[in-house]
Amino acid sequence: MDINIEELENILPRNRSTSTHHDRDLRVKQAAKYLLENCSGIISTLRLTKSIDKAAANLLVEEYLLLFTDDLFEDRDDVDPEGYIKLVPDVIDLIYIGRLLKYEVDLFLYLKTITLPEVWRARLSANGIRLLRTMEIYRNILDTAPSLELVSDEEVENRKYSKSYCVNSWYTYFTMKIPF
Repeated sequence: MDINIEELENILPRNRSTSTHHDRDLRVKQAAKYLLENCSGIISTLRLTKSIDKAAANLLVEEYLLLFTDDLFEDRDDVDPEGYIKLVPDVIDLIYIGRLLKYEVDLFLYLKTITLPEVWRARLSANGIRLLRTMEIYRNILDTAPSLELVSDEEVENRKYSKSYCVNSWYTYFTMKIPF
């Protein structure tokens, strides 16, 4: 009888820790989905204030949806040079779409968040610009004249369902290249 009680006591803590790990994994996945759907094309590490956000960003690096670089931005007093870039291949294939779907992210909504807000664009380092130029979507954005309007990540969220935001030249150009 004593052996059964000890076995039960040993089993219960394991179930709790498994549940805790499962809950953390779900929270990381939700944070990853948020990063993919609601952040601009570049993400400063300053924006990732919670450990769950950092874990989500690192998971997306492992999934080849984000690229981490330690010198995305110029090294200034007010900006940490480290950051992430949303990876967007020049030709979207089913593997890439599958990676997004793993996080329940719609390709259409994802592509609409690929912007470079002027506040971050002005602070890009030479290496950051070089990395961005390796992807066609960012080359098109960098080659357009910067707008006078400053667009924050919150504004990207507000514009997500706006018709006028959906119809812009780089987005139309890019989606025409998706092979189906």
